[in-house]
Amino acid sequence: MARINFDVAPELFKRLQRLPWGFRTTLIRVLLERVADAIDKHGEIMIGAILSGEFELVHVPRMAGQSLPRPHPEQSPHDGDRQ
Repeated sequence: MARINFDVAPELFKRLQRLPWGFRTTLIRVLLERVADAIDKHGEIMIGAILSGEFELVHVPRMAGQSLPRPHPEQSPHDGDRQ
């Protein structure tokens, strides 16, 4: 397995201390996977959206066994956003 090592601001590090011990690595790995998936799906524009603050993590509550709705394969979920 490859490793990633990066610096974070002391304030962010302190805020992350709330995560249970040993959970931080798993959470960061999942977040990076989701970012990579978004870039694969929507292209490099996602990098700009994340860095500019236009991208937001949102919790979508679901009942057990319920999956998220999927857009029609011929239509991008963002097709209606373009003018």
